[in-house]
Amino acid sequence: KLTNFLDNYVEALYILYRICRVSSGYKAVQLKEILESVRGAIYDSVNPEFLNYINDKIKSNSKKISDKDFENLNPFHWRVDFGIIIKNGGFDIIIGNPPYGNILSDIEKKILEKGKILDVIKTDKKGKGTKNTAAIFIERSKYLLKNNGYLGYIVPKAILYVSEWEKTRKFLLDMVDIKRVVDNGKAFKDVKLEMATIIFKNCNNGADKIIVHNLYLYEYSKYSTCPYHIDKKYLTCKRFI
Repeated sequence: KLTNFLDNYVEALYILYRICRVSSGYKAVQLKEILESVRGAIYDSVNPEFLNYINDKIKSNSKKISDKDFENLNPFHWRVDFGIIIKNGGFDIIIGNPPYGNILSDIEKKILEKGKILDVIKTDKKGKGTKNTAAIFIERSKYLLKNNGYLGYIVPKAILYVSEWEKTRKFLLDMVDIKRVVDNGKAFKDVKLEMATIIFKNCNNGADKIIVHNLYLYEYSKYSTCPYHIDKKYLTCKRFI
């Protein structure tokens, strides 16, 4: 029922958005107000359903998430605001420098971990997890891409070797086709943290070779000062360098 509701309203929202983009003057102002009203109505219906879904996932001996706490998060729903793109399979390309660090609120962590939405956040028998938001963005973005779509992120260099990123490395090795790994060092003038670039294709049956750059290859005992093709087997979930 909710799916049918979403499909119909998201399509209406998209049509209004396209008309609004080519409108001007008072007509554009009116259309924008209608657009915001329709979007608000969709969110008013989706938010309670999503909260119920999360709370159903949380074990009975754990505290549920209250309506007020959830509302204060001001949640964003990809399937609403980019509904047509998601319906058509997702984005062709995602490029970015996602936020990083342990910056999530306790409620956000609870939604992601207890709600079983993402895997890289949890430490379990598969490996060590991380609450670093860059890792969370990597996993979430994979599911926003089209099949065979591409992602390029510049993220903390810790992704290459720190133990808490183990499940993120495993996710990259198992779930996507890594195309390039670059050690950027200090990539930004006013940022002391060293960075790395990860580029992957959204498929898990890719080539056996990966291009690396400025990487000391721990298993391979070679430093790649220039872009260098190596066998994927030299990158492991324990470490990439």
